[in-house]
Amino acid sequence: MRHAIASCSLLALSFLLGCTTAPPAPVDQTLRCRPPEAGKAASGPAWVTLGYGTGAEPIPLNAVLFTHNPLAENVAVQSLTSSRTPGGTVQVTARLLNCSDQPMMIRARTAFLGRSGPPAEVVSAWQPVALPAKASTLYMESSLRGEGVESFLIEIGPLQ
Repeated sequence: MRHAIASCSLLALSFLLGCTTAPPAPVDQTLRCRPPEAGKAASGPAWVTLGYGTGAEPIPLNAVLFTHNPLAENVAVQSLTSSRTPGGTVQVTARLLNCSDQPMMIRARTAFLGRSGPPAEVVSAWQPVALPAKASTLYMESSLRGEGVESFLIEIGPLQ
């Protein structure tokens, strides 16, 4: 009986030792940004990377709009969310990525809009936003009131 238990123990141990594998290779977590296609605006529910120059194109709501095209080449919007706070106001959050090798300072502001697009309140003040090189940061803004706020537009421009 002891021999059978010892054999089983050795078999289990050899199985465990034989099944061990090398640790997984480290994951490359380097920030990589995809440059925008020349002459094309990336649009959708989350962001707009190029400005609207002719004034004829509608600006999408619930989006990020870059006021200067050179910023769109170096700053990417990784995510964009909005939610109602317990007090009923609207809070927007944009995760911004600096795709360049240099730290930069930009500025951002948010317009909270009513149901069909008119302002629901005065546009927020421009806020400076620090973007470390090859890193991300958050821009957050809250509306002053909750009633009447149906959508938003975040503007990003150079720090002047």
